[in-house]
Amino acid sequence: MKKIHLLYAVNFLAAFLLFQIELIIAKILLPSFGGSYLVWGACVVFFQFALLSGYIYVHALIKAKGFKSYHLWYLGLILLPLLFFPGRNLPGIQPHHNWPMVLDIFSLLIFSIGPVFFVLSTISLSTQSWLASSDLYEKRNPYTLYAVSNTGSLIGLLTYPFLVEYFLDVNTQIMLWRIGYLALIAIYLIAFFLIKISPKNVPPSPSDFPVTKNALPIHHQTMIRWFLLAVAASVMFLSVTNVITYEITPCPLLWIGPLAIYLLSFILTFNTRPFCPLWIRKNMHLILGACFFVFFLIQQTYFPLMILFSMILILLFLVCLCCQYELYMSRPQGNQDLTTFYLIISLGGCLGGILVTWIAPLIFPLAQEYLLGISLVAIAVFKYTTTNIGLRKTIVASCLLLVLGIVIFLFPFYFPKYTAFNFFALLILFGAVFSGLRAFPGFISCVFITAMVLWPCIYLLADNTNIHTQRNYYGMYTVKVSHGIATLFNGRIVHGRQIIDPAERNTPVSYYHGETAIGRILLDTQFHPKKIGVIGLGTGTVAAYGKPGQSIDYYELDPDIYSIAKDHFFFLKDSAANVQCIIGDARIELSRSTNVYDLLIIDAFSGDSVPAHLLTEEAFREYKNHLTPNGLLVIHTSNDYIDLTTLACRVARSLNAFPLAAYNMASSNLIFSSHWVIISWDETRKNDLLRRFPWVDASSEKSVMRIKSWKDSYSNIIEIFEFKEFLQQVTTFNYLKFW
Repeated sequence: MKKIHLLYAVNFLAAFLLFQIELIIAKILLPSFGGSYLVWGACVVFFQFALLSGYIYVHALIKAKGFKSYHLWYLGLILLPLLFFPGRNLPGIQPHHNWPMVLDIFSLLIFSIGPVFFVLSTISLSTQSWLASSDLYEKRNPYTLYAVSNTGSLIGLLTYPFLVEYFLDVNTQIMLWRIGYLALIAIYLIAFFLIKISPKNVPPSPSDFPVTKNALPIHHQTMIRWFLLAVAASVMFLSVTNVITYEITPCPLLWIGPLAIYLLSFILTFNTRPFCPLWIRKNMHLILGACFFVFFLIQQTYFPLMILFSMILILLFLVCLCCQYELYMSRPQGNQDLTTFYLIISLGGCLGGILVTWIAPLIFPLAQEYLLGISLVAIAVFKYTTTNIGLRKTIVASCLLLVLGIVIFLFPFYFPKYTAFNFFALLILFGAVFSGLRAFPGFISCVFITAMVLWPCIYLLADNTNIHTQRNYYGMYTVKVSHGIATLFNGRIVHGRQIIDPAERNTPVSYYHGETAIGRILLDTQFHPKKIGVIGLGTGTVAAYGKPGQSIDYYELDPDIYSIAKDHFFFLKDSAANVQCIIGDARIELSRSTNVYDLLIIDAFSGDSVPAHLLTEEAFREYKNHLTPNGLLVIHTSNDYIDLTTLACRVARSLNAFPLAAYNMASSNLIFSSHWVIISWDETRKNDLLRRFPWVDASSEKSVMRIKSWKDSYSNIIEIFEFKEFLQQVTTFNYLKFW
C-alpha cells in the first residue's frame, strides 16, 4: 500500500465522522428544543463556526511555529478528545430553559462534542500541509486531499438517512462512532511514523505545480475573489434549500440534495484533473439567466414538483461546479499560502451560512436570498474590465434590460398560469436577453440585484389577494383573501381557511369541517369534552367548535402564528369557549403542566415537514399522562409524501393503545380531504367509536406492524416516505392542457 493512501484514509474517515456526528447530535437535541428549524439552524451555524475556528487554529500555528513543530504538537491534539467524548460517554443533554435557545444550544454543543468536533475540523487542512511538507511524490498537488475529504463528507451525509438512521438507534450510532474515532487515531499514528517530513522544510520548486494560464498571483484582489466565490457557492446551495422548502415542497428528505451537490462540486474540481467542461464556463451568463428563469417559473404553481426540483438542482450543480473550478484554478502555486487559501474559503462559507440561515429570514419577506446568490456568483465568476464597449452596444444592452424588466413586471398580471406558448416565449426572451448581455457582465449582475430588491413589490402588486406576508425562522407565512375566503399559507401549504361573511365565519372549514374525524368528535352529542388541548394553532379553527363552559388550550411554538390568527382570523375572538394560547414547544410545556384533557389534538406540522419528536413513544406517553382515563388523542396525519397515519398507528400499538384510522374526501375549496388517527387507551371507548363512525380499526393492519415504532432515539423517515406519490406528479401532469 502506498503511504499516500494512509492520508487518504485519515481524510476520508475524519470527514465521514464529522458529518455523522453533526447529524447524530442534532437528532439528539431536537426533542429537547422543540424540533424546530431554528434548532437545526443553530446547529448548522455552530458547525460552521467550529470549522472556521479549526482552520484559524491550523493557519495561525503553522505560520507561527512552522509545520515540523506543529506536526509534533498535533499528535497530542488528536488524542485530546479521549479525555472527553468519545473517550468518555456523551454528556447528558439538559437544556437551560431560562437561556435563549441559540446560546443554550451553543453551550451544549461546546461541552458535549466541542473538543472532538474541533479536532476533526482541523484534520483536512493539517494533512494537506503534512503532504505538502513531506517527501512523498504526491506533494506536488496536496489539494487532492480536499476532494477525498469532501467524498467522506458526501458519503457521511448520504449514508445517515438511508443506512445509519434506518437500521440503528442513537445509542448504537454513538457506540459505533466512538469505535470509528479510535480507528482514525490508529491510522493517524501509523501515518505519523511512516510519512516523514522533508528534511528541508521548504516549498517545492514552481515546476512541481501544474501552472495554468488562469492562475492568479497571490495578492489582495485574488484573496477577495476566493472569498466571493466561497460565499456565492455557500449562499446558492443554502438558498436552493430554502426555495425547495418554501416554494416547491417542504419535504425534509429532499433537503440533502443541495448539500450533496455542493460537496460533489468540490470532489470533481479539487482533483489532479479538475472536472468542469468548457461549455459551462463559456456559458455562465446563460446558466445564471436560466437560474433566474427557473426562479420566475417556480412562482407559478403549475409545473410538477419533480420537474421544478430537477431543474433547480441541475442548475445548482452547474453553478457550484464553476465556482469551485474557479477556486481551484486560482489556488496558490506554493505551499506557503495553502492554509491562507482554505482559511478564506472557510470564512466565505461561514458568512454564506449566516447570511442565508440567520439574516435572510429577518430582512427578506420572500426567498430573495436565491437572487442574492445568483448576484454573488455573477460578481465572483465574471472578470470585469473597463474596456470601452461603445455607445451603440451600451444602448442595445440597456434596451434588452428594459424589455426584460417590463416583461418580468407585467407577466404575473397577464399570465398567471403557463401554457406552452407563453412558457416558450418567456424562455426565448430570457435566452435572447442574457445572450445579448454576454459582453456586459456588469449589466448581468445589475439584473439580479435589481430583481432581488424589487421582487417583493412585483409579487405583492401581481397578487392583490395578499393582505399579509411575514417570514421568520419557523416559516414564510402569507394571508390571502379571495372570493370571500381568508387563507393562511406556510410556503405553499394551506394551514387554514375562514369564510369572511360574518354570518358564516364561525363555520369550521378546511381540515376541520364537520365531515372530518375531529369534526365528528366535536359535534358528537355523546362526547362532551370540557377541557381540550390542541398542539398547533394554525388559524385556530378548533375554537369554532367551542361551547360555553369548555376550555381550549393551544400550544404553539411560533409566537407570530398567534399574532396572525388573532389579527387576521376570527375563530379565537368569536369562540364561546375559554381559549388561551401557550407559546412554546408542546412537549416541554406539557411536561411542566398539570393540565389534564378530555381531548388532545395534535396538528403541529410546519408545512409538510415532520416534527419527529411529537410522534415518538416518549411523546405519546406524555400525551397519555395529560389525558383523562377515557380521553382521546387525535392526530392529523394528512401529508402528501409521508405516511404519518401508519406511523401514528404503529406508535400507538407499541404502547398498547387502540388506534383508529379515518379519511374523508374533498368536496370543495372549503372542504379538504384529510387523514386522522384517533387513539384511545380504553377498549370500550374504541368499540363505541367503531360502532358509531365509519372508521377503520388499525390495530390489526399488517402494514402497521411492518414498520418500526419511533422513539426519541430512533426515527426513520425513509420507511414511511411515499416515493410513488412523489414521482406520480410527472405522470399525472396535464400535458394536453399545457400545449
